[in-house]
Amino acid sequence: MKKFILLTFFAASCYQASAQQTVSISGKVSNPQSDSVLLAIPENVFDSREHATYAILNDKKEFSLNVQLKHPVLADLVNGDEVITLFLQPGDNLNVKFNADDIVKTIKFQGQGAAENTYLREQEKKFELNEDYQVLPENIKSREDQFSKFLDYRKEDQLNFLKKYVAKSPLSEEFQKYAKAQIEFTWANDRLTYADLREQIVHTERRLVLTPGYYNFLKTLDLNNPAAYISPVYNEFAMNYVEFLAAEAKVKKTDQEYYYTCFELAKTKMTGRALNLVQARIIYQSCKNGHLGFTDRMLADFSKTNTDQQLATILQQTYDAHKAYAMGALAPEFELTNVKGETVRLSDYKGKLVYLSFWQTECGLCLMDMPYAQELAKTMTGKDIVFLNVNMDKDEKAWRNMVTKKNLLGVHVYGKTPAADLMKLYNLKETPSYFLIAEDGTFLSTKPKRPSSHGATEEIAQAFGKAANITAALKK
Repeated sequence: MKKFILLTFFAASCYQASAQQTVSISGKVSNPQSDSVLLAIPENVFDSREHATYAILNDKKEFSLNVQLKHPVLADLVNGDEVITLFLQPGDNLNVKFNADDIVKTIKFQGQGAAENTYLREQEKKFELNEDYQVLPENIKSREDQFSKFLDYRKEDQLNFLKKYVAKSPLSEEFQKYAKAQIEFTWANDRLTYADLREQIVHTERRLVLTPGYYNFLKTLDLNNPAAYISPVYNEFAMNYVEFLAAEAKVKKTDQEYYYTCFELAKTKMTGRALNLVQARIIYQSCKNGHLGFTDRMLADFSKTNTDQQLATILQQTYDAHKAYAMGALAPEFELTNVKGETVRLSDYKGKLVYLSFWQTECGLCLMDMPYAQELAKTMTGKDIVFLNVNMDKDEKAWRNMVTKKNLLGVHVYGKTPAADLMKLYNLKETPSYFLIAEDGTFLSTKPKRPSSHGATEEIAQAFGKAANITAALKK
């Protein structure tokens, strides 16, 4: 059972001391994969930042660690590449023993918190590791009625399993609420995503047209259930739900206002902490993939209702890291030279759409794209668009020879602004790299389709005047 973990480290002092209790975890690891264990507690539900606490294994392969908690959390206990998820509550005193060769099958718990974590392992073995209970690979192929019956049967079986477990081994009330929410939203999420997932998997059939009442189950869910907030599947469902609502409203993911639409739609279904969580996730995605103007608007709105300073800090950090290259941000100016020795600036083409490429003469992908780029330029002849090609070679002669001998179309420029500076200006990681810049000099896309990609012509055709439409929408 392996997964990748990216960690940000925090000292224990970053927690507020008030209303917190100690959680103690001790144990022994047989056949350890490393000389320590790590307890990783997620900082939030939508990115990989985690609070990390290490414990070194002693000569007997034993460990002990303490953390401070003020509410229940899901945490990952890690040794080498092996990971097991724990449910921890303030005041737990948990002893853990496992063989790192097969952590799921060998792990044993004792002490306060043992019953809850034993339940997690038992239900994992019965349901999560049993293909008959999984949507993929076979059950997704079912038609609507059969698939619904499968989900209902699984949900009932999971609830009965929980009920029988509680009868023989009492679980905390907080954990029981969490376990029921996990079952409920696993069922709901699989039901919600059925049509989309089936379309992706079953290529031999058209997308199913579901019966009119299929989505009525959405009306029965308690989306503002505090016990569900730490559940990864609840948070996945919440995001899928607002995306479903956006699709129902005929708003596409490629639309500039997509994330803002999701943000507003969330207000119609959720309140309080539930609303804060899903809106934070929407803003987080918008910071990375959305339009700067709409992201600004969402952040301002979010700050009026959010009471979680940690969420606010994470979103501000993400915004600051991506704002320079977000859609709607002003593309950095540069000054280069064309084959005639004339100075060319990006700002020279304000008022026109600019398809900007960075390339090298010895770059295989660049050369593969070249004939498609020439065809694209021919197709767009007479349109208000400039194909601006920036060469990143160290050897100016190689660039000049290729441009002149092949009689390449478009504007071809080379170096007054050094290549190293251009790489920083445009955050370039590789060549070829492409950007689509609007008539007002702002980014429309930092990853448009390559000239050789299907749909590149259509994407450019739809980009004319798009920035003006967005500006008008933001004024509403």
